[in-house]
Amino acid sequence: PDVPETNADATITFADNTDRTVFAETQQVWTKDGITVTNDQGASTSPMGDYVAPVRFYANSTLTIEYTGMKTIKIYCNRDNDVQSLMDSIPSVEGVTVTSDGKVVTITFTDAVDSFVIETLAKQIRVDKIEIYK
Repeated sequence: PDVPETNADATITFADNTDRTVFAETQQVWTKDGITVTNDQGASTSPMGDYVAPVRFYANSTLTIEYTGMKTIKIYCNRDNDVQSLMDSIPSVEGVTVTSDGKVVTITFTDAVDSFVIETLAKQIRVDKIEIYK
């Protein structure tokens, strides 16, 4: 189904591989509207898979989201169980609040940041899109 328009400052979708700028066995990088999403193999034993609509980020891999001056990141998960897996992967850090509503995980920062890293994903997550708000 079509996702309604939002007032996001930037949005990246994973509907196809158009925005994927790097695809290798150990890393994939997606770039659009000033957002860079990097998925590194990290401690994962699985090579990167060529999946879109949704993209798959594997268990034990590292996920980095970059955008200048982010105050909020909204990650639209594809499946209900992805939400808890993603939330379990984000460490409790001062100045960072993590909430969920339906299949959307919202990460809010007290002070604007340019990069957010999830060192180790607890389980594979499937993501439809990521929105950034300043």
